Amino acid sequence: MGYEPAARVVLAVIVIYLLSWLRTVVFSLLPHAVVQYGRRLWLRHRGSRIQLRTRVVSAIDVELRPEPVGEVFVIELEDGAVYDLCPVRWDGAERIYTVLARRVRRGRLRKDRRKSRGQPGSDPG
Repeated sequence: MGYEPAARVVLAVIVIYLLSWLRTVVFSLLPHAVVQYGRRLWLRHRGSRIQLRTRVVSAIDVELRPEPVGEVFVIELEDGAVYDLCPVRWDGAERIYTVLARRVRRGRLRKDRRKSRGQPGSDPG
């Protein structure tokens, strides 16, 4: 008799957790959704979905676009290509920004270390 309320609470927590996963899956299937999973990033560019490795991102910044879009995260790749990632106000945009900014920062640190050691594969200038 005393376990019924506790069982309902546990069941409610499990259902809420499962619904949050379902919400994530549904939002990731939207046409303009950006998906970051592990070291890969999928985004829409000119009508097609492209896949990038996060290590080729050399910079991430915020730029202002005309309404209704507003502020947008913009990424620059090592080859100089620039892509609009997603609006800042989207759910999950902060997490993607945090991961990419951390990877960009770590990549720059590794590049600077290689450069200071004079190892092969470092830029001479």
